[in-house]
Amino acid sequence: MVSGRGLDFTGGTLDKLESIPGYRTKLSVEEMKHCIATCNYFIAGSTETLCPGDRTLYRIRDITATVDCAPLIIASILGKKYAEGAKYLVLDLKVGSSAICKRTRDAEQLASKMLTVAEHLGMKLKVVLTKMETPIGKAVGNSLEVAESVQILKGGGPPSVKSLITRLGGELLFLTGKARSHVDGMRQVQAVLDNGKALEYFEKCLVCQGVDPETVKKLTEDEPWEVIKRSDHYLAFKAPRTGESQSANTNCPH
Repeated sequence: MVSGRGLDFTGGTLDKLESIPGYRTKLSVEEMKHCIATCNYFIAGSTETLCPGDRTLYRIRDITATVDCAPLIIASILGKKYAEGAKYLVLDLKVGSSAICKRTRDAEQLASKMLTVAEHLGMKLKVVLTKMETPIGKAVGNSLEVAESVQILKGGGPPSVKSLITRLGGELLFLTGKARSHVDGMRQVQAVLDNGKALEYFEKCLVCQGVDPETVKKLTEDEPWEVIKRSDHYLAFKAPRTGESQSANTNCPH
């Protein structure tokens, strides 16, 4: 996966992974190939020779108020995937008050444009619209989300996040013909979370991308807070009664 950094108010995939000491997001093509041969995947950023234009666009989109520009969104997402040689792709397109697409109609229009471009590129694309008004998981912040992701890879973690993962993964397995149905694909994804295979490949990839094996062990087997940072100061807000948070409006001026 060739990924990007944060836009607007969220941390990007690379920002989250870089909270793991030693994790390298800048890989050469040879190093990417080594990762594929060793653990079947990598997650890195664009380079001087692989999607260099996307690096420039990422740097200027925030300051030019073009984060929500549909052509730039499509070019960024599909451009990187096309450069990787991806033939199949499932996109999680968020909709709601905290997303770029506030209305379902806007998301559907963006999805339609993405499907058209993907078809021209010879890619099989499935776009899944999911809500971004209700909080998902229990962690917000780069290192906190890494720790939560490790728990999910170990078969635990919040059900809301696991549900999204199995849904998207199930769609991809069905799209590629690796599953008889979307539901069968979901079962396969859940199985590798439960049996430790997903965590095993994650550990291999961490080492391939520069993380010390002892750090990997502490992160995934012992105590993650020994190797990744969290805030020294925190304030707890206690709810007056039992319940769940239903929405979060990130556009609120206060």
